[in-house]
Amino acid sequence: MNFPELIKQISDILYQVDIMNIGGNDNEDEYDPEAEDIAKRLPDISGQQELQEQIFYCFQDWFRHCNPEENDPRYQTAAQQIWKLWREQNDKNKAKL
Repeated sequence: MNFPELIKQISDILYQVDIMNIGGNDNEDEYDPEAEDIAKRLPDISGQQELQEQIFYCFQDWFRHCNPEENDPRYQTAAQQIWKLWREQNDKNKAKL
């Protein structure tokens, strides 16, 4: 998977989870900027809990005062799905070596 594909898949996850309640039928690219920020952070993240924190910080950066609380379960859901995607991608890359 290349970087644009990773961003697209992360954006799709964020769209489905819809942390900010901004998704809609015609807004499938609404989370692309946040997805790119999260994708850039992934190589330095060591686990799902850290990813969840980084997702929260990312949304805090983008949405400031409108951001849901850090304990909102949507952060955990997004982190679980993105971490799974990231781990599967890493496993595929290792298998190619």
